[in-house]
Amino acid sequence: FTVADITEVVLNLQETVQTKIPELKKILKLTDMPNIQIGKHCNTPYTCDFQSHCWKHLPEERSVFTLSNARGKDWELYNEGIYSLEEVPQNYPLNDKQQMQVNGYKTGKIHIDKKGIKDFLSTVKHPMYFFDFETIMPAVPMWDNAKPYQQIPFQYSMCGRRNTRALRISS
Repeated sequence: FTVADITEVVLNLQETVQTKIPELKKILKLTDMPNIQIGKHCNTPYTCDFQSHCWKHLPEERSVFTLSNARGKDWELYNEGIYSLEEVPQNYPLNDKQQMQVNGYKTGKIHIDKKGIKDFLSTVKHPMYFFDFETIMPAVPMWDNAKPYQQIPFQYSMCGRRNTRALRISS
């Protein structure tokens, strides 16, 4: 936590608050929930608590918002009325990874790059070591120079293997 004088910021916002009060009172008197379209505002600056309600028209696991590394393509598709990965047109411009993801949903087939896995495993040298660790992310920092929600390791383990023959890849 840091101490900062935000008096000037607050004073500048007072007039805005005064003009918003009548609008907010009207909203409080409504008998139905306001109809607000989903948008990037649903996650900015934080995920909205009502997202599960407002986004219920989308398929949970295969919506266009699950598109890998979408970079705005998810919103483009949504705004065109395309809500699920199965609905993405075949000619829609996607990178290789995104196309593989969409094809997987459309066909139901799992893509396994056996050659890529085999090539990678051929580079692995023995002995191998495995490192695992656990972390905490306290909202209120527990130590000097820590930040809220900073990931802090508190436990780790390491083990080694001389030879691993459990995995066999066949073409």
